Amino acid sequence: MFLYSGFSLNNLGQYDACNDMEGTKYLLIMIYPFPVMGMALCGPEVCTIEDYEKMLNGQFALSSVMPDIHALRSNLTASINFPMIFPKEYIDDNFEDYSAGVILMILFISIVATVCIIATSVDFYMSTVTKNQGKQPNSVPIVIKYLLCFSFMTNFQKLFTSRSQEKLGKRDTLDILNGVRVMSIGWVIYGHVIFFSWTQGVLVNASDIINFLKGPTTVVPLSGTYAVDSFFWLSGLLVGYLLILEINNSKKMNWPMVYIHRYLRIIPLYMFVLLFFWALQKHIGGGPLWFEGDNINAGCKNHWWTNLLFVNNVVPDWKGSSCLNQSWYLANDMQFFILTPPILYIYHKYNKYFGWAVLWALTGISILVTGLIAHHFTLNAMPTAQINGINYFQYYYNKPYCRVAPYIMGIITGLVIYAYRAYKDKKNYYDPVSIWIGNKLEDPLIRYVFGFIGLSLISILVWVQYDTLEYPGTLMEYSHWSHSQNEAFVTLCRPLFGLGLTLLLLPSLLGHFNFITWVLSWDIWTPLARLTFAVYLIHVNVIVICYGSQKASYMLDDFTVVKDTIFYFVVCYILALPFVLMIEMPALAVEKMAFLRARAKPNVEQENKSVLLLPVEGKKEAN
Repeated sequence: MFLYSGFSLNNLGQYDACNDMEGTKYLLIMIYPFPVMGMALCGPEVCTIEDYEKMLNGQFALSSVMPDIHALRSNLTASINFPMIFPKEYIDDNFEDYSAGVILMILFISIVATVCIIATSVDFYMSTVTKNQGKQPNSVPIVIKYLLCFSFMTNFQKLFTSRSQEKLGKRDTLDILNGVRVMSIGWVIYGHVIFFSWTQGVLVNASDIINFLKGPTTVVPLSGTYAVDSFFWLSGLLVGYLLILEINNSKKMNWPMVYIHRYLRIIPLYMFVLLFFWALQKHIGGGPLWFEGDNINAGCKNHWWTNLLFVNNVVPDWKGSSCLNQSWYLANDMQFFILTPPILYIYHKYNKYFGWAVLWALTGISILVTGLIAHHFTLNAMPTAQINGINYFQYYYNKPYCRVAPYIMGIITGLVIYAYRAYKDKKNYYDPVSIWIGNKLEDPLIRYVFGFIGLSLISILVWVQYDTLEYPGTLMEYSHWSHSQNEAFVTLCRPLFGLGLTLLLLPSLLGHFNFITWVLSWDIWTPLARLTFAVYLIHVNVIVICYGSQKASYMLDDFTVVKDTIFYFVVCYILALPFVLMIEMPALAVEKMAFLRARAKPNVEQENKSVLLLPVEGKKEAN
């Protein structure tokens, strides 16, 4: 019996063997806070938590069980707690029964899967008949048209059609955004792997975690928060370019429908993923640590509606909810989008210079507000710094007024692309500022200066953090930089990162730097980019499920982080495929068909260029 216990700190013993033996029960003693640690005991089934507490004299002897990290926590002892739990008993009592929500979710998935299979069969039959007869059927009943929206065959083929080809009818330099999008989600996953590995998992080398985190190899994954800024930049660019394209190609804009379609573009897959994990996650994992497996969804019970309204980054109490934690990004993105049409309408209708002034003024206001928040809460450049606590995320990281600058940089990039293309293709002198920028970039020297400054900005913003990262202190206080230096970095890092992306990629988007365009436009990026939105929505829960289901502690090192990142990248893309084929693409097709039927006289050219299918793949981390 006792052989199945863990005889040292962070040795989880043999969970299954202990619980399978008659008359025994597995006990886990957790040690909080950072880093999470535990000890496992396999003891008599008759023993209770109270018995173990008495045996251990009501408290855990900190110095006797973990002398190697006693110094690390010497100043935190008062706040450390040592809950004891019988994991299997807790899981059986709380996670075994199927609630009405679980049954409804399984039923819904079964119905949708059945519809997709039927639709695929009909699609295959019609394709075969068309091929044999050499012509399309004269008419297809409307019910069949809607049914075919769920065809696996048709939707799978769409994965390999680029967004630019779908919207503009041809391949375009905008295809380089596919590569940027996929690389960004990889960076997000890289950062979350290293974060959740020491906040959710139990490590063999927990006593050495500080030394590992201060190494130079952790700078890039810990800078994964910038990947979210790249998604904001991507979203702003696409909204700016496609919306101004729609405004110029339409005699009259239906502004309410612009917002409705944006909402309907995002909400089906978003809500399905939220409800899927809320209902089923507790039944997916298992193991000694799984008693915490559903904590990530705890906020959904009372605040799921905030996600539906895209206010989950400010409600409740202006802090935000924890329901599908990574969805704070979607709330910000929708809030940015709500403000974009009025700004672009002013830019288009009245005065281009005034439109530019509004965009730069909003950037300045964002910088000012962020600086005030950073100063008020004494924020540290390192998100995990002890002084930040929860203030970093709740009052800075997930707030739109602190994150809007990269989005605005993206809008500016989109406006330059549109105006300069209009000038080159039709000699349309639409926006003097954008045309001036485009003309300057015809000079190879200017292009290379732009690219060099952009790459330098991004590199500096990532690697300058190592100057403070390598001095974590005893308790991760990261006090190497002064308060003023930390506040300045927190205030300026995201606007400068967005500016760096614009300077680096604008020449390629205007048709220069052919090698960069070629690499970022590889065909392999197209299907991966199509899946990125779903990958972003599910990746945090997938990582938490895997780490929460571990039955043995593991070594956290550079090799493990890279290996796990590759694993989660591949697994999340594989798991995203059914979400996209069964939910996202059918919902998009149904919505598009319903909208086109509602038009009295649809214009084919406008259908191809419609902003109503604005992409939102840039979703992306609640780092």
